[in-house]
Amino acid sequence: MTVVQNLPDSVVLKSLDVKQRSTRIKVPQKGDPTKMVDASVPVRSLQMDVVGLPESNCDEAIKNFSDQLRSSDVLGPKLENIRISQGVGKLEDKEVISYQIDCIFKPGM
Repeated sequence: MTVVQNLPDSVVLKSLDVKQRSTRIKVPQKGDPTKMVDASVPVRSLQMDVVGLPESNCDEAIKNFSDQLRSSDVLGPKLENIRISQGVGKLEDKEVISYQIDCIFKPGM
């Protein structure tokens, strides 16, 4: 809901996907909290592909969108990072600017 409410009018959401990978972190061992052991924890990310027309100043809109996600009461505390990559593509025979937005959640979220 947070994503949809804050998505700029100047872009179109092409895809929305959730990815998961694992990472290893040090945690206290059960029964002996003074000893640290490796544990595997899930790291999830929300990947969005959006496109906009070159003349609609999408760069600023995407920056504001990522700022709104970071400051969101719902998503903000759960996010570790937001990465944005930009490219050029076509949508219905029109040149568009494409953005991949990766919202990386904190391990274990």
